[in-house]
Amino acid sequence: MTRPILHTASAIALALGLAAPAHAEGHSEPQLVVVEEFGGLTLAFGIKEAPKGLKNLTLTVSGPRDYSATLFSEGQEPKMDLAKYGTPFDGEYTYEITGSTAQRIEINTPIDENGRSRTARQEVLVSVSASGNFSIREGNIVEIDPREKEEEQ
Repeated sequence: MTRPILHTASAIALALGLAAPAHAEGHSEPQLVVVEEFGGLTLAFGIKEAPKGLKNLTLTVSGPRDYSATLFSEGQEPKMDLAKYGTPFDGEYTYEITGSTAQRIEINTPIDENGRSRTARQEVLVSVSASGNFSIREGNIVEIDPREKEEEQ
């Protein structure tokens, strides 16, 4: 099954107390667009659109019975065999892919209030993320019926 997923960085930046990325008029904030390529118990993601300098990708999956798996990739498209991280039971799972870009944004918190030295950077790398969900039925990943997703919202 293949479907594109799109997410942006603003919510994460605001949640971390960072300034929203400054962009020239007519430009949008950095986006990560991934294409899900699921089969059997393997999650693979193609990067359809990404900001310049995308690196340090982390794929995190969670599911029933405290199932949790995390995979780090410096720059390659993430691919995970769920069985390598424990027994994936039938049920609903979520995933999140996060990464950093080459773009930097200024930290909102003054340097004297966060315990860092005065020579520390006053900015951080902009992060991007994409997330979604999937189901496992009878030992295989299956696509969630779009009507079920609408009912959940």
